[in-house]
Amino acid sequence: MSLLYVVVEMRLGRLPWRNIGARNVVGVMKKATKLEQLCHGLPPNITELARLIEPLKFQDNPNYARMEQLLRSIAEENRIDDDAPFDWDENFAQVLREDARNVTPASRPAAGGGV
Repeated sequence: MSLLYVVVEMRLGRLPWRNIGARNVVGVMKKATKLEQLCHGLPPNITELARLIEPLKFQDNPNYARMEQLLRSIAEENRIDDDAPFDWDENFAQVLREDARNVTPASRPAAGGGV
């Protein structure tokens, strides 16, 4: 479920229990939040990912191939380059400068994009 929570938070910018400090309350909220509530307004591929993840128990073998397909489609739809450097890479600043010089206004993602 953690993977799902990361994807939902990246896309929506929040989770229902985001500002709750008490761990026991967060746990109760996670259990009480229905999948439909969590994924409300999200693209179908994220909802499908959620439906793959939700019923899994620790000992289950996830359908990794389908999960990878869905994550790749989410990245593609949001123009996320999985080969882009991480901010902790030594040449991150240089790559950003080069990218900024090569981006035209028409090729920039729309504001509020993200996963």
